[in-house]
Amino acid sequence: MREEWRDIIDYEGLYQVSNLGEVKSLEKLRGIVIKKEHLLSLMERRDGYCQVTLTKNGKSVKKLVHVLVAQAFIPNYENKKTVNHIDGNKQNNTVNNLEWNTQRENIIHAYENGLKARGTQRKDSKLSAIQVKEILDNYIPYDRKFGTRALAHKYNVNKTTIWRIVNNKSYKDI
Repeated sequence: MREEWRDIIDYEGLYQVSNLGEVKSLEKLRGIVIKKEHLLSLMERRDGYCQVTLTKNGKSVKKLVHVLVAQAFIPNYENKKTVNHIDGNKQNNTVNNLEWNTQRENIIHAYENGLKARGTQRKDSKLSAIQVKEILDNYIPYDRKFGTRALAHKYNVNKTTIWRIVNNKSYKDI
């Protein structure tokens, strides 16, 4: 893909973003010194997304690179608010790896592609896969020994957790 540059919205004449996910500062006069055009360093946030710092009128603002690329190169006819990385790689900010999504579409994409854990795959899961199978195999509605309340007590979880398991609302990976 050939690199193409476009002005960043609200920073026209100061900064540009490329379809390959690069950001540059344009040549400008600072006092009597000409500051040459140069690529900006991309900083990785704790959550893995790349950001850059843009300055205008002495005020600095951090911007997400994938959002800048999408705003410059991808039409957003449905006015969706979220930019999704199609391959799940937050470092791949090329235009052909990005798409506008709703928050819901983005979350569904993350689950379907294994980018977000669910059920027993979660680090904070209170139940193992074996325990969830035992609950599903032993559950008897309203039973004193194998009903919701008894199983919740046995596995040290909330009654709602048991209800969600037996009604296929959570731990769907089992």
